[in-house]
Amino acid sequence: MMRSALWLLALRFHAAFANNLPPEMMSSAVGKKPTRLAKSEPYIKCDTCKIAAREAWTQVEAKAKRLPAGKLGEVEVGEVLDSLCDSDDDLGEWLTFYDVVQKEDGDVLTLDKKDSVGECRRECNTMVHICRAVFDEYREDMTEMLFKHYRPADSHSKSPSKGKLNEEKFVSRVCTKLSKSCPAKTPPKGFKHKDEHWVPVFDEEGYKMRRMQHAINKAAKEGGTQPVQFLDPMGAGMFGNEDDEDL
Repeated sequence: MMRSALWLLALRFHAAFANNLPPEMMSSAVGKKPTRLAKSEPYIKCDTCKIAAREAWTQVEAKAKRLPAGKLGEVEVGEVLDSLCDSDDDLGEWLTFYDVVQKEDGDVLTLDKKDSVGECRRECNTMVHICRAVFDEYREDMTEMLFKHYRPADSHSKSPSKGKLNEEKFVSRVCTKLSKSCPAKTPPKGFKHKDEHWVPVFDEEGYKMRRMQHAINKAAKEGGTQPVQFLDPMGAGMFGNEDDEDL
């Protein structure tokens, strides 16, 4: 109850200062992401790309079914792709379901899917980074492929475009031909992944605030208004201050 009241005070006072947050308050910023596991990233890049590409295919297909016939354009496809690599977005929540697993030092790294939403910690944020790198660089190619597949057959051509592309071909083009994320790389002998235990969402209030902040800032971006930055009144949060392995 006390934390809820403090949240409301934090929202009212701090939302207006998103672009002027003092450095000493950054550790309390809602949505602050942990550093990624850069050394492990190359060894999960292929699997992450494949899962992300399948999510893109599935979510665009779902949007095409929801919209009236002929209303799915490149803008609508692009909106889906823009959201799929953000773990705070409904479309990007899939990222929190995965745990990176290595059975023994030097073994391959695999992605184990859990049954519920998890906290997006370092392993999750590594997947976020991979997803964004691929989608940002090849967004136009992906948008064009998906749009041409789902547009009405007589929209731009007399011959049907639907059916020429399927999910597996799309995944292969994105992850093998375009981004070169696949085939997967094998870790060198003795490589040890810096493992962390996957955990389900345990801070319900913090989870709700991250989602609320994301929704507000997404609308702000679309409307050309200023973003907000909420602060957690209870302190620095759960991730600590690990140094990025890239540094």
